[in-house]
Amino acid sequence: EADGAAAVSKPARPQAQGASKPDAACPPGTRRVRTEDPFEPMRCEPAAVKPAPPLKASYARYEVPRELAFEYPDSWNVTDAWKDDVPSIYIQPDLQRDGKPVILTVSRYRADRSPYPDMDSAIRREIDWHGAKEGGRGPVAGLPARFLEVPNQARSAYVKTATGYFVLSFSAPEDLFRAYAPAYSRLLKSLRVVHEDTDPMPEEE
Repeated sequence: EADGAAAVSKPARPQAQGASKPDAACPPGTRRVRTEDPFEPMRCEPAAVKPAPPLKASYARYEVPRELAFEYPDSWNVTDAWKDDVPSIYIQPDLQRDGKPVILTVSRYRADRSPYPDMDSAIRREIDWHGAKEGGRGPVAGLPARFLEVPNQARSAYVKTATGYFVLSFSAPEDLFRAYAPAYSRLLKSLRVVHEDTDPMPEEE
């Protein structure tokens, strides 16, 4: 009977509540993180990442004549795609590292131009597809805006106009998000747009 008891294997020790399970898909000392790359939705990164230092930058002014102007860190690279189907400007630093970039984006959607997802549909899509949360409402450049956020990953502002809306967005890797977020705050505060007579006012929202 003793031999039979010895043959019985001991049950595995239960894992402490709240403890994370080791990730067999990643090497020791790394963890899986979600990316925005559809070909590599998950990636292994160091488990402990040293926080980035706070952003110290001087700012330059960028202008699209007769439409808008804003300020951005003058050491960042600007890609002007305002003549694309969805007029956009992309601003990002050269971090010389692989993976998800730090990027600011300014885009404009007009109801008389295709593609045009209406603003409510675009917001619902960001909530459903990217897990964004509503962050309230407020004025941006004298226009009514709705704010969304994926904590420590992305922020966006949907700014309503008479003929459509602007989208101002910021995304960054988790370890760099707080350090570079001031560039997004500066973008929102410095934005100036050429208003149309029928533009909505913030208090109407």
